[in-house]
This record gives sequence, structure tokens and C-alpha cells, in this order.
Amino acid sequence: MDIGVNDTMIDAIRSHFGDAGIKYVANKHQGGKNGNKGIRYEDSFIGTKIVEAAVRLVDDWNAENPHIQGQYFCFVDDVRIQTKTKTSYYQIKNALNVSWDSLKDDFKKQYELSTKLTEPDPITNIIVSCDNLADKLKKSIPEGIKKHSFVYYFPWHGSVNKLVLEDKCIQGELSKLAYIEQPTLDILIGVFHALIAGFNNYPCGASVKEILQDVRKMYPCQLRLFPSTLDFKKEQLKPQFQSTLDRIQGLTYSIERGGFHWFGFGMSGFFGTDHKSKSQFEKLQNQIIEKEPKEFDEFEKILNDIQYGEELP
Repeated sequence: MDIGVNDTMIDAIRSHFGDAGIKYVANKHQGGKNGNKGIRYEDSFIGTKIVEAAVRLVDDWNAENPHIQGQYFCFVDDVRIQTKTKTSYYQIKNALNVSWDSLKDDFKKQYELSTKLTEPDPITNIIVSCDNLADKLKKSIPEGIKKHSFVYYFPWHGSVNKLVLEDKCIQGELSKLAYIEQPTLDILIGVFHALIAGFNNYPCGASVKEILQDVRKMYPCQLRLFPSTLDFKKEQLKPQFQSTLDRIQGLTYSIERGGFHWFGFGMSGFFGTDHKSKSQFEKLQNQIIEKEPKEFDEFEKILNDIQYGEELP
């Protein structure tokens, strides 16, 4: 069985539309997979949806936790996002020659299937990269699909990096997810790429919480800690550790968003609240208190000895 193919949906397609329906969807699914290479328009769209949900989870870990999947085996197949109250199917077109003639039958069949499967509040969406095209499509939604079909404009910037560099809104949202309070654009780009990479680890889709937890494991210095109530506390710093660090010229540090962050001479590091980081950080505090480094190089050597477990020359 192909990864990402849903047996329940296959049975529903066969039951409702016969083998011809299965063949049609299979051909469409294969075409989508063949085009699913590299960073593309769809990746940017999916990334923004992950970001939107993650930002809500920063404020409330019990907020909606949508399940997101790309290339879903169905009639409207580019992206499927489901919560407890809504099931959203997206067709994503980075082209100027999109019309309802090529979409309306797929949208109609998808709604029929979702209704048959009793999916919560199913809707069908077309995402386009041209604002004029979006306006045109909004004004001409066919009557037979109007009640469940929507059109959205999502600009294509040419790359994920340009999206982050040019979109102030996504910058603001990514800033809430970064591991420090005032992240640079480079950090924001890294956060966005990490979220897409985390999503791509789940060919059959995943909840946003699963993606966040996966990203934290793969890139521990990219994301803040989730849930935010588990943030690293300043009280975890020993007074003698702080006073020693404060005397090292060129070294700065902060306690924010789930970890202890240090910076100095173009370098930086991070200790979080996971078991390994907590253990290493406890060793770091004890070694700093015992050895009382006075220069940044001495601090760096203690740090390396703890993190890499060996005496460096």
C-alpha cells in the first residue's frame, strides 16, 4: 500500500464511484506525488498553517490541535486539515489558468465522500497565487458547490526564505515560536524550515503537537519549549554560577522560552528542560562554580568538556 493512502477513503471512493473513481484519484495522486519534490508553493502554505496552529498553542496548550496531511488520497488532494469540528480539503494552484471547469466536479465528489464518511463540517478550498484570479474565482463559484467551497489568495514569493523575509505577518507569528524573545530573520527562517522538515517526517500526516515535539527533538535550538508553562525558570540558576558568568567579559546569557541561552564572540548555545539538557546544565553550573573561569575561552572549554564528554586540548 502506498504511503499516505487512506483505506477508509479508498473504500468510500470505490463504493460511491466504482473502479473508475479509484483509477481517477490514483492517477491524480501519483501526479501530485511526482510534483512533490523540493521546496514548493505547497510547502509554504502548509508551513503557514502549522505556524498558525502553533501560535494558538503557545497561548493555550489545550487549543485546537489540527491534523495536517499533504497529498491525501481523495478528489481534493493537496492538503487535508482536520480538527474536531471541521475537515478542510485544499487544492493548491500556483498557476494563472485555473477555472472552475477543472475543479467543480472534484469539489462536488469530495464533499459527497466526506459527508458519507461523517467527517465534521467538510469544506473544499482552492488556493491560488494571483489576487486577481482569486477575486475572479470567488465571484464565479458554481451553485452546486457554493455552500462548501471557498477561494483564498496565498502569494508565492519564489521560496520559503523570501516568504519569511517579505511577509511581516508570518515574521510576527514565527517570533512567538522562536527560542528567544527578539529573533533575527535568520532565526525565523530556521524556525520555518524546521517546521516543514518536521511535517515531512510524517507522510501520513500528523497533529501540530506531534510536529512540534518532533522538531524539538531534531532541532532543540530552534523552537521555544511547548507548552509555555514549562519554561525554564530563572530560579534554576545558582547565585554563584550567575556571579561568575557576570564577570566573564564578552559573555552574555538569558533565561527565556524554555531554556538557558548563552552568547559570546559570534557563538551561542542553549540548554533546555529535557532530561539530557537539565543534567548537562547542572554539571555546567557545578563546574563553573568550582573552576571559576575568568575568560571566555575557559568558559568554552568547560562547556565543551561537558557537552562532548572529553577533555579537549
